[in-house]
Amino acid sequence: MCHDLALSLHHSMFIPGIERLATDEQKAEWLPLALNFKIIGTYAQTELGHGTNLLALETTATFDPTADEFVMNTPKITSMKWWPGGLGKSSTHAIVLAQLVLRGKNHGMHPFIVQLRSLEDHTPMPGITVGDIGPKLALQNIDNGFLMMNNVRIPRTNMLMRNAKVSRDGHFSSSGSSKANYATMILIRVKILSWASSLLVQGATTSIRYSAVRRQSQLKPGGEEMQILSYQSQQYKLFPALAAAFAYHFVTRTMTAVYEKAYEEIIGGNNRLLAELHSQSSCLKALLSEETCVFLETQRRSMGGHGYMLMAGGGAYLLGAMTLPTVEGENTVLYQQTARYLMKQVANALSGQQLQGSSSYLAADPEYVCPIQEVNDCRNTRILLDIYRNRAYGIVTGTARKLHADMTSGMEQHVAWNNNMIRLVRAGKVHSQYYAVECFVEGVE
Repeated sequence: MCHDLALSLHHSMFIPGIERLATDEQKAEWLPLALNFKIIGTYAQTELGHGTNLLALETTATFDPTADEFVMNTPKITSMKWWPGGLGKSSTHAIVLAQLVLRGKNHGMHPFIVQLRSLEDHTPMPGITVGDIGPKLALQNIDNGFLMMNNVRIPRTNMLMRNAKVSRDGHFSSSGSSKANYATMILIRVKILSWASSLLVQGATTSIRYSAVRRQSQLKPGGEEMQILSYQSQQYKLFPALAAAFAYHFVTRTMTAVYEKAYEEIIGGNNRLLAELHSQSSCLKALLSEETCVFLETQRRSMGGHGYMLMAGGGAYLLGAMTLPTVEGENTVLYQQTARYLMKQVANALSGQQLQGSSSYLAADPEYVCPIQEVNDCRNTRILLDIYRNRAYGIVTGTARKLHADMTSGMEQHVAWNNNMIRLVRAGKVHSQYYAVECFVEGVE
């Protein structure tokens, strides 16, 4: 991951965005250009003023029926696109997320292909101001950039119209699968699971191999120096990360399959899995990115002074991972997105509805007795999974009861939410941990 990201958004979002959001005619026009690198694309969603709150994005695409064109604008400083990889120097085109305005009415956020730079000399197109945002902690080979647009005109057909259309006379129509636009945004969170897993695998491999070769001190006076991997304290540092690397591999595999299934249903007009997909991609992106950073720092330290050197690799893995907890949604907010879904599921369970998917355990019998009777039971993966399930059940339902009690006492919903935010974040986190362990157990078995 740390070495091959220069064109990452071209591969991970620009091409998949065209594949998922364009009509067949638009695919025929744009995909050959992108696949053959005739154009280089990026995905411009985040703005300087708004990242997590997508509904508040300020970039506009206003239709001009006389010219059959959209007029693209970033009306304020906070409206400029900020962070997209490849935007600073490399990209010639971008899928730009903007508020669609027709006859003064806002029809929400939609994707548009905007040419940023000339294909002749790579200079910015008229009305385009684009550049690099500057040095970062790491990943300097990615030219993260900013984009401002001042009355930039693009053809009407540059709006990606698989799920929503604007006709020549300015009429807006949306298909039953319009939420596929949002499902495409979720794709990058699923990809982040793979990136985090890959970084953790690399970090674990490096630090464990180092620990097998490095010898230091003796347990017995006069004896030979020990491999540091033989020391219990070193195993305590490294083996949880090794186990997590396997778990995250199975999480990534499972969520990729979940995403593909959900997306196929969504483009067919069935949105029944969208809420589940949003919830799971949110909390798992938060969990894997957060814990990968913690594990990688522990691994770097486990290599002693050598771990501080760039040639050891551990620092590069860590710095590469440090972007993940905030990219595509800050983790605290993402845990709350999952918690909001879980609170609804608890209410559904109490009303007698049958729960499906990752939250089905919330409808379980609340009576629970820990099944551990002896030490060997702690090695039984099914028993451990049961404990994680009960832990999640207790914390999630307990949070729901507290939230309900506060609102019943007269507290406004938004005040009650804020007053219980730490509990809600924890609820989202323990739910994700239970799901990760479930994927691990099922993958191993």
